[in-house]
Amino acid sequence: MKRISCIILVLILTLVFSLPVVASSDASDIETVRYSISANDQQIDLLKDLWGQKMTKGEFLKMVFPKHYEQLPPEIKEYVNGMQQIWPLKPSEVEKQKSDSSETVEPKGPVVVRKDSTIDNTGSLIEFESYSNVWYPPDYKVPYMEITSSLWRVSDENDVLLDFEFESATYVKELSAAGNYYVSTPGWHMTTGVHFFEFESGPSSWVSDSGDPIWVE
Repeated sequence: MKRISCIILVLILTLVFSLPVVASSDASDIETVRYSISANDQQIDLLKDLWGQKMTKGEFLKMVFPKHYEQLPPEIKEYVNGMQQIWPLKPSEVEKQKSDSSETVEPKGPVVVRKDSTIDNTGSLIEFESYSNVWYPPDYKVPYMEITSSLWRVSDENDVLLDFEFESATYVKELSAAGNYYVSTPGWHMTTGVHFFEFESGPSSWVSDSGDPIWVE
């Protein structure tokens, strides 16, 4: 009986230690590079005109945030020039996206990342956020992480983009794109986000939303 138990234990240990691990945890000594952008009213109007068009992230930043693009650290500029722009969902698109799981690309490897969008208010002040953080492996840093967070006023006729935040960084465990917005027109409001990751195994992206809209006036 003892011999059988030992054989079973050896087989279990062999399976555990032979699992393919894509994440590399030897990046702890690499310097983190961060960059953030908040859109102004003029840039919000330009975003509305460009929304949904196919382009690279670099092209998007050149058109909407040209000064910020020129100031990007080389590490981040290299990433944005080589990736496609992923637009956050409009509130009217959220349910459609949730029912179509084929739109989500999962990372290849044992990396567990939490990602979500939130919204809250104090009177007419809205606080909104989209964030990501690595749960497993505990010491793993993503080579490149990027988040966009969009605040919307929701209506049956048209979803109105109110604010837009962009945050990116290299070799980080967590990242957040957040903003504040004072409401001048009462209505229902909602946050949607895009979470992009460049793993050792390749790129992955997700969308998120803050759930049911909240009424703010």
